[in-house]
Amino acid sequence: MIARSGYRFWQPFRGGVAFIATQAAGWALFSLAAAFMIWTVIQLAQGMAYCVQCWALMTGATMFAAQLLLGVSVLTYKGAPGKVLETVANPHTGAREWGLVVGLYQRYMLASLQWWFGNVEVVKHGQTGFSPHQRYLLGYSPHGLFPIGAAYLQFLPTFRAIAGPMRTATVVASAIFYPPVIRDICSWCGLRVVARRTIIRALKDKGAVILVPGGQAELVLTWRMFRQNPRGKREYVVYTRHKGFIKLAIEQQAHLVPILVLGEICSLRNFIDIPALQQWTYKKIGFPVPYLVVGWGGCTPLPMAGRGLRFIIGEPIQPPLLEPGQQVRSLAKCSEVPWRIVDGPGH
Repeated sequence: MIARSGYRFWQPFRGGVAFIATQAAGWALFSLAAAFMIWTVIQLAQGMAYCVQCWALMTGATMFAAQLLLGVSVLTYKGAPGKVLETVANPHTGAREWGLVVGLYQRYMLASLQWWFGNVEVVKHGQTGFSPHQRYLLGYSPHGLFPIGAAYLQFLPTFRAIAGPMRTATVVASAIFYPPVIRDICSWCGLRVVARRTIIRALKDKGAVILVPGGQAELVLTWRMFRQNPRGKREYVVYTRHKGFIKLAIEQQAHLVPILVLGEICSLRNFIDIPALQQWTYKKIGFPVPYLVVGWGGCTPLPMAGRGLRFIIGEPIQPPLLEPGQQVRSLAKCSEVPWRIVDGPGH
C-alpha cells in the first residue's frame, strides 16, 4: 500500500492534514520515549536504580502511543503513485555493496559476537558440501523479533568455512531501506530487499540467497516463547504458510538449505505484549503495534548478553527436476503447524 501511494520516509508537510498531524505527534512521542530510554540506561550505568520500573513503564507506554499513532498515520496518507525504493537505495541489485565494509565485518564480527554473547558456534548437520555449480536458497529460522543473525551470518569465518565456494546474498524486509543511514549501512553490507525479482537476480549473481521465510507473520507469534501455555510449557513456533520461496526454489532449480539458530529468539522480547492487537495491526498496516524490542537490562534494545548462539546449517534439499517448459503447480495450502520446543525438566 505504501509503495503504491508514493510514500517516502522523508517528505515534510505532505500527505494530508491527518497524516501530518499523526506523524508529528507520533515522532514527538517516539523521541520522548528514546530520551526516557537513554536516561534509564544512564541511571543503570551509574548504579542509580531508583524507580527504574517507573521509568521503564513510562518508556513503554510512550513508545506504545508513538507506534500506534505512526501506524494509524499510514492509513490516512494521501499521495500520488510513485516508486520509492528504487530511488533511495537501489536495494534490488546489491550494487552498493562496499568491499571495505564487508571486509571489516568479516574480520571483526565473530570476535565482537563472542565478546557479547559468549560462545558462538556455526555447525553443519550432515556431510553434503556445497558446490559452486549449484544454486541454494537458505531458509533462516526462527524470525523472532529481530533476526539480525540472518544479516551477519555470512560474515562469520566459521560459516564461510562450511559454505566453501558458495557465495551468499541476504534479503531483508523493505522497511530497512527507508530510514537514512541504516539503509546505507545495509546496502554497503550487500543486503537486498526481499522480493521475487531480487532473489532471482541474487541467485544468478552469487548462487545462494539467505532469507527468513517466517517473516512478520512469525514475528507476531514470538510471544509464545515467553509465556507458559496451560500445560506450563513455552512454545517455539515456526510459521508454515509462507511457501512461495519453495516454489521459487523449484523454478530456479535451487537447493533448499534449512538454517536453525538457537539462542537468538530468547535474547530479545517485546516490552509490551498484546498478541491480539499486534496480530490485528499486522494484518491492517503490515506491521505489529506495539513493537518495542528490549533485551539487556530489561529496557535497552541490546540483546541479552552471555546467552550463547548456535547456527545449525542443514543438509541441502534437492529440488525436483523440471522438464523444458514445465510449470510449477501451486503448492497445496496448509494451516499453521507450530513446532513446539517445551521448556522444562528433561527437555
